Amino acid sequence: MAKAVSALDLLEKDHKNVQTLFRRFQRSKDEGEQRDIMKEACNALMQHAALEEEAFYPIVREATGWDELLAEAEVEHGATRRLIEQIGRTRDREHQCALFSVLSEYTNHHIREEEERIFPLVKKSGMDLDAFGEELMVCKESLGKGGGKARKRLSGNGAGEMKRSEPRAESKGKASEPAEAASAEEDDYEEPTQEENEAFMRAREEKLSRTTLRAKWINSPDEHEDRPGQSLATRSHAVIKRWAQERSAVPATTPGADPEHPRVLRFNFPGFDKRLDEISWDAWLRTFDERELVFVFQEHMKAGNQSNFFKFDSGKPEHE
Repeated sequence: MAKAVSALDLLEKDHKNVQTLFRRFQRSKDEGEQRDIMKEACNALMQHAALEEEAFYPIVREATGWDELLAEAEVEHGATRRLIEQIGRTRDREHQCALFSVLSEYTNHHIREEEERIFPLVKKSGMDLDAFGEELMVCKESLGKGGGKARKRLSGNGAGEMKRSEPRAESKGKASEPAEAASAEEDDYEEPTQEENEAFMRAREEKLSRTTLRAKWINSPDEHEDRPGQSLATRSHAVIKRWAQERSAVPATTPGADPEHPRVLRFNFPGFDKRLDEISWDAWLRTFDERELVFVFQEHMKAGNQSNFFKFDSGKPEHE
């Protein structure tokens, strides 16, 4: 009888596999081999993301209620897909290799976040990880054969092969309206000062992530990154609104949630996730402040193209 495989061991094996492919790419000098490695890595990432979104995250979310932590991971998956789409449609080899290097760095960051934040919490949850592993294995085999709900949802986004795709049309008008609508609540709001941010950091230094602690703090919309790919952090409403408006993103939460008291904070980007419900800026920012969150983000990827990457950090335990 075959030995049961833990759900986390199965996912970690996928992580190690794609990290090995990235290392092979860096060592290889042969264009044909690099092209094959690139294709294999992108396909593996798409299948892995589908496996986590369709079989891993939903069960962990149901068992633990860690909506916000898992929502961040799903946002990172979305950014990974967009990078893979760019890799698939560019014909310039040098630019394609640069994008693949960015994908490598981004994937390694995502893996660290999962293995250092999500996996330890899953281990403490009391779930039957061996039985869970069997379910994941069945789902993975289905994805490998081209079946499953996830496979259908990812068609045209790089699953199975790196396909060329047309750029998405930009959404106009609607996204900027909530940010421009001033409310009485926003009139009373005062942006945190640099001194207040420093005090906030000192009080939570042991619980904030290394990414947040190393990030450049942005205190006003006039401040920007020092270089592409730099991690930035803010608690400023104006900075968050500016970042979202530049990407035509609107404040959102998961479907069915109370729009005035959302449990999960998201952004809905044009053409990205139709499963989200739009909410007001007032509700989004009020929840952000009540939970004493930090908005960690990028303005541009290392390759120079605009980045939609963002995540939240807090000095509180992730599952509270």
